[in-house]
Amino acid sequence: MNLFGTLWFGPVSAYEISCLDSFIKRGHQVYLYTYDEIKDLPLAAKQIDASEILDRSYLSRFIYDGKPSVTAFADYFRYLMFLKTDLCWIDADVFLLHDFDIGADGNFLLLDEERRICTAILRINGRSPQLKRIIAEAEALIDKDLPWGAMQNCVAKAFRKEFAAGDKLFKRPEAFMPVHYKEYYKFLLPEYADECAQRCKGAKTVHLYNNILDRIGVYKNLLPPAGSYLNHLFTSHGHGSHFIGTYPASVMRSLIEGWRMRLSGECLGVKNVVKQIFPSLRRSIKKIIWNHI
Repeated sequence: MNLFGTLWFGPVSAYEISCLDSFIKRGHQVYLYTYDEIKDLPLAAKQIDASEILDRSYLSRFIYDGKPSVTAFADYFRYLMFLKTDLCWIDADVFLLHDFDIGADGNFLLLDEERRICTAILRINGRSPQLKRIIAEAEALIDKDLPWGAMQNCVAKAFRKEFAAGDKLFKRPEAFMPVHYKEYYKFLLPEYADECAQRCKGAKTVHLYNNILDRIGVYKNLLPPAGSYLNHLFTSHGHGSHFIGTYPASVMRSLIEGWRMRLSGECLGVKNVVKQIFPSLRRSIKKIIWNHI
């Protein structure tokens, strides 16, 4: 049995319940850190006061684009969790297909498709010098306006030598994220079900990209359309009862197409496109500078 932990704010949807339950059904203990108790949680996860790891006041001290960033806060939270516990971090949108080993040294480092370290599944030995460096660098970023990914980049910097040496410490993305985040829609549409099934066949986990689904506007208490890979994944593993209904495929396609249009600017006027260009350019320059510090 492995011990897993994650942090959550607000209501828990059927997607998160199903993902966390996929670990519990395989005999693993899941610790759900929250600052406010989630009542009537249909899970055998153990709720823990998140203040045991990090005081809530730090929520306002990690800043992205001038605003407090829950994502950056959660990165720092998991680093402290490694220092204080023996848990392995999992994002609440990771679904367990087959068990995997954390590693005898207490480290689990997963590469994403761009050869960066992905923090969706992460474990760093609490006594390692790398963790001390990660925490020190993360704390140096408190109260500063950060580029996207600056907190995650602390991990990559700490393990730079091991990465350069081609260390086997790093896990391959296809075993844990067999479908790229740019192809998230393939999970949701019936016409891609066979492709997803083939790509996920030998995988240990699948990452469902909660942040994209939230931005699209997917209501995560409804099952994806019948015939889709994700519908089959949830229902075949006994999680269908967590949902209150099923999306029609036409509605899901409309949500996906609407998001694609928003990203491409097709639904924006010229003036609004120009307004987006300059902030985007500023963020890109800031990210380049931070990544080379």
